[in-house]
Amino acid sequence: MASWLAQQSDPATWIWTSDARRAKSTAEFVRQAFAVSAEHLQEAHELYLAEVETMLDVIRSTPPDVESVAVVAHNPGTTRLLNLLAAAEVTDNVPTFGVARLDVSGAWHEIQAGSATLELIASPKTIA
Repeated sequence: MASWLAQQSDPATWIWTSDARRAKSTAEFVRQAFAVSAEHLQEAHELYLAEVETMLDVIRSTPPDVESVAVVAHNPGTTRLLNLLAAAEVTDNVPTFGVARLDVSGAWHEIQAGSATLELIASPKTIA
């Protein structure tokens, strides 16, 4: 998974993570794969079992100069967030360590339902 992440175009330059132990461990793995500086890995307690609006609030607080964001959080919120941003039910479940890449239009502080286009969904089971 690390080599697959490292090969992705437009890697995240900022990572939001829940402060749960497993989420932080996953976020550190993602940080290393994307070569994100440690100060751009930010814990947000609000992401622990968060509802979609709370997740959106965290994303909206991303610094405006950040071009690409990764969010490491928990289900069912991550699945609901993905479907809301894509304005369609693109999946019924984001699996453990599932990755969805979205093209987001507009500024982070303006993100809302339907403001993204799904580019891919992957998980350890679906990549070679």
